[in-house]
Amino acid sequence: MTYHELLKIVNPKRAKVKEMNEKLAIVRAELAAKQKRLREVQEKINELDRLYKEKKDYADSLQKNIDDCNKKLERAGKIIAGLTGEKTRWTDTVAKLSKDYEYLIGNSLVAAGT
Repeated sequence: MTYHELLKIVNPKRAKVKEMNEKLAIVRAELAAKQKRLREVQEKINELDRLYKEKKDYADSLQKNIDDCNKKLERAGKIIAGLTGEKTRWTDTVAKLSKDYEYLIGNSLVAAGT
């Protein structure tokens, strides 16, 4: 009799446990699917983060090159501005040497005669 009385109490609980285990299995399967999706998303985020760092380093490198080129252009401008006076000096020197070339033979004769 006591066994029968206990089964009246235990059997509904066993059925409830079985039902809850089935629900638990479904929830665990959904959890596994969600965790798999989460891992995929995290991998994608890591890949995008890596690409972002790569591109940022590349952009920094390009910016450094731009800065270097601007400095070189500035220096070249200063050199060209400084050489403008040299052009005038060389033009005057060429004119003077051309004039002296005309008198070369006479100057040589005068020097030889001395």
